[in-house]
Amino acid sequence: MPQDGAGKGESKPQAPSPDEYRRLEDEARALRGIKGVERRESSSPKAGMNAYLRYTGIGFQFLAMLGVPGALGYWLDTRLGTMPWLLLTGSLLGGAAAMIVVVREVLRAEEAEKRRKTEQGRKKEPGK
Repeated sequence: MPQDGAGKGESKPQAPSPDEYRRLEDEARALRGIKGVERRESSSPKAGMNAYLRYTGIGFQFLAMLGVPGALGYWLDTRLGTMPWLLLTGSLLGGAAAMIVVVREVLRAEEAEKRRKTEQGRKKEPGK
């Protein structure tokens, strides 16, 4: 009795010839160069969730940096009778600090995006 389907018209696939193999490699490289064919990291649900959490965290930081110094200034104003000066000072200092944090985070995100694009460019160049 024949085993593994031999003799029933089924045969093992043959390896491509060296010329055919090179042609297939070239076609695969060409397909990888087409936009949208290669899987992007940011298209995964996990990457989207990470970005969502990062930006939500920045928003909460911004609110805290505005609210806490303002509330502290208001509280001190009511205790010391200096209304509205410490409230305004706290709010302005908190706003400046919040803006600094947001600008730093945006610059950090842009740098990470630039690094990611550079790495992808290196991966696409064969032999480097």
